[in-house]
Amino acid sequence: MKNWKVFTVYAEDYKDIYRMIIPAPSRIEAERYAESGGLKIIKVEDKPDLKINTNYLGSFLRREGFDEDGIDVICRTLIMTGLDMR
Repeated sequence: MKNWKVFTVYAEDYKDIYRMIIPAPSRIEAERYAESGGLKIIKVEDKPDLKINTNYLGSFLRREGFDEDGIDVICRTLIMTGLDMR
């Protein structure tokens, strides 16, 4: 699976301005995601410092009562896309 990046996308709907954190395989895909909601892109920035600790996330989800299959899917997806701290 291709490694993803995280982007900060600033967009507007001609009334309000929104700041979104969007994981995507490319800048273009992050823009498409925001535009699919009818928003106009103002600015897109890379957010390279965002990494998720999947060990901590798994422990937290377990404490909150998530089942093991769900935890595995969530954590493996983060690992496979390169968004974990490993």
